[in-house]
Amino acid sequence: MMRKVFMIAVVCGLALIPARGQEKKAGKSYVLKAARLFDGKSDSLAMPGLVVVQDGKIAGVGASARVPDGAEVI
Repeated sequence: MMRKVFMIAVVCGLALIPARGQEKKAGKSYVLKAARLFDGKSDSLAMPGLVVVQDGKIAGVGASARVPDGAEVI
C-alpha cells in the first residue's frame, strides 16, 4: 500500500515539471530528491531517490544519477 502511495506521489510530482518547464530557460536542470524511490522494475527501493531532469527530459534516476552543477533541487 505504501509503495502505491509513494509511486502516485512521484508520478504527480513528475507531472508538474512540464507546467513549470514553459517558464524555464534552455539548459535548466532540476533534481527531484526523495528519501526513497521505487523504480517499478525491482522489488527494492533506491536510497536516496533522485530523478534528474534536464531540458524537460529525464536524464537520470536513482542513487547513482549524476547531479549537474547548478541544478535546482526540489
